[in-house]
This record gives sequence, C-alpha cells and structure tokens, in this order.
Amino acid sequence: MSVSKRPISSFQELETAADDSDEIHFKLNGQQWLLVDDGNPLTPASKTLINCDLPEEQQFFANTEEFLTCQIGGQSLADCWPQMSEVAVWSVQFDSLEEFVQAIKDGCDIKFSLAGRQYSLVQSSERKVYRQLTWRLEKSGQMKVEKFADLKQILAFEIAGQSLGKQWSAMKNVDYG
Repeated sequence: MSVSKRPISSFQELETAADDSDEIHFKLNGQQWLLVDDGNPLTPASKTLINCDLPEEQQFFANTEEFLTCQIGGQSLADCWPQMSEVAVWSVQFDSLEEFVQAIKDGCDIKFSLAGRQYSLVQSSERKVYRQLTWRLEKSGQMKVEKFADLKQILAFEIAGQSLGKQWSAMKNVDYG
C-alpha cells in the first residue's frame, strides 16, 4: 500500500475532494481534523469528521453536501476555510496486482473507489459464493450485488469496460482489513 498526499488550496477544491477522497486532513485553531470516508455504500453515514485532538468530538454525514454545510465551533465550514491550514487529501492505493490478490486471498474485506463509484468486496456467508461485490446504482439508489465463485471471476469482472485485474492501479480510497 502507498499513501500519497495532495495539498488543497481552495474551498472549491475541498468540495471536489470531499466527494472522491478517503481522507482529508487539516488544522483549524491549532487542532488536527480528519474527514474519513468509509467507502461503504451500505452505511447511512459514510463520512465522519473527527477532531484528532478531542476524538470524542465527531460529526457524521450521509454525503458530501452535509459535510460542506457543517458547523465547527459555531462557524460554517466555508467561514472556517481562511483559518484552515495544512489541508490535504490522503489517498491510499495498492502498489501491485499481487498485493490486491493477496488481500483477497487473506480474506480481507476491501473497500475502494473506481470509475466514480464506491465498491465493497467482502466475504459471503453463502457456501457456494467465494466473495461478493456491492455498490449503489446512481439513478435508482438501489444496491447492486455481484457474486463470485472464485478469485478468477473477481479479477475478470468488468467495471467501466475493464477487468478488475487490470484496474488495481486505478482503485482509490482503498481500505482493507
């Protein structure tokens, strides 16, 4: 796994980054803050804002719009922007296809973004199913589940016209465990 950091220099960049990033770090009034996206389309509050200096101080958001309109210390996020420093996107990605395959073989649940959509690859409780991939359909909002009998089927499954086995390097917001 590798972590890359990209600075954010405007509130407009923050708006865009909050939509497609797994972590955004910033300092505000001397305190370190972290916005985490769990990458799981099944959870109702997919984004969490944490004051790292006071971890009990957290806010939960169903989507980016809720985050962008939140209040910190009685001020809107937009009003806080001039006082924010060290604002950066942290992205986690697989370093190789072998690392992706090993995470699957190790039985890890893997969450990632690909082609503008969040996916969750998890073990299945069904005996004949090795793994299942879950994501939310944009137009209907319904959950889509694809089931796989083996690793070969997972790697051959196509998203946006290419197999997962060829897109491991394009996966963003990777989280597994």
